[in-house]
Amino acid sequence: MDKLERHEVRERQLGEQLTRSLASLEKRTRGEEKNIENIASYIARIEDKLKHAQTTIDQVSSENTFLCIPIWASFFSENEL
Repeated sequence: MDKLERHEVRERQLGEQLTRSLASLEKRTRGEEKNIENIASYIARIEDKLKHAQTTIDQVSSENTFLCIPIWASFFSENEL
């Protein structure tokens, strides 16, 4: 095998290795993009649940504010209020 043939063989091997490496990187990138999409979706669901929980807490809190007045009033005689 002369020098030119050896050079062509090495160049072909390098090209094949480069192609495999790029394919591997592309596959990994697609997987990471999918993971990021899943995380974003999960965060959006958590935000919705937190908003719902905050709304419920606010509703219960405002309802209890009105309920607390008669409860506290029952601890005092009419003259103390």
